[in-house]
Amino acid sequence: MLLVICAAQPASIKRKHPKALGRFEAVYFPPGAPLGDTLGSCGTMTLKNGGAVINGMKNVEGVAQLRRRIGAIPGVADTHLQQEVDAPAFFAAIDRTRAAELGLNASQIATNLNVSLSSSEQVTPNFWTDPVKGIPYYLVVQTPEPQVASLNALTNTPVSTSLSPQGDPVPGLLSNVATLTRTALPTNANQANIQPVYEVYANLQGRDLGSVAGEIEKTVAGVQKELSPGNSIQVLGQIQSMNDAFRDMAVGLLFAAVFVYLLMVVNYQNFGDPLVVILALPATFCGIVTMLYITGTTLSVPSLMGAIMAVGVASANSILRFNAAGRECTPSNLR
Repeated sequence: MLLVICAAQPASIKRKHPKALGRFEAVYFPPGAPLGDTLGSCGTMTLKNGGAVINGMKNVEGVAQLRRRIGAIPGVADTHLQQEVDAPAFFAAIDRTRAAELGLNASQIATNLNVSLSSSEQVTPNFWTDPVKGIPYYLVVQTPEPQVASLNALTNTPVSTSLSPQGDPVPGLLSNVATLTRTALPTNANQANIQPVYEVYANLQGRDLGSVAGEIEKTVAGVQKELSPGNSIQVLGQIQSMNDAFRDMAVGLLFAAVFVYLLMVVNYQNFGDPLVVILALPATFCGIVTMLYITGTTLSVPSLMGAIMAVGVASANSILRFNAAGRECTPSNLR
């Protein structure tokens, strides 16, 4: 039995209710887009494996291996492959010789089977418009699902009609012209620049994103070496958003220090005095790192914003002390 659950934190559900979920053969949590793309969904990390169409099954095995390695990292939960690559299906092998004897071809057999299973809306849409309200409604013909609940019932689907010597219609069944076999097919496929893409989604639990991202990068680097030529792995989702945010904030912090220095150059009309003032910033950074370590706070966007603010406060305090020291160091005070 397959249990489908949609929740914001599926890992917590599995942790709190292990006995209840243990009764099911498989527990599937519908994947969501990474939080960097859509707010409120479940996925936090996305790994895309894209490449050439050749060695398709080998690529699927490589993605499965990548999913297992990512899932073994402490702090990673709910790893799953976005694409369903082995969904159960039936393959109908048509006996064209027998079908020709009954005056049928593959297109007619497929159309009749499609009408029976998916309704006539898929083949020949038909509408009826309410003359009072003007609302159109579909008029469809479809075999009721309870009547196609077994493989034997499926093979008894009529695909043609002939007349008996008495003039009564005799339906030609699917079992007369086709043989059904069980197989596995992908239910959905993703592409990027015409090349197939497999997506591994994962969630985060009990650890910070930065430390998990470092281990994921090492795992991806190891799997990348085992891929066939033309294939690659990209780490997206919140990991990419975190790296982009840290890079932008670091650049902003550097520019903040440079602009403060240039502003003081204009005020002091020289380059030496602002340099003395700006030397307080290394001590400020040391204090920031020390406080983050003492409080157990991870490096994040809010902490980087606080670091930028600390640069301004430290610069202002250094200017006040430098001006006070300048006033005390006049020639009259030095005598």
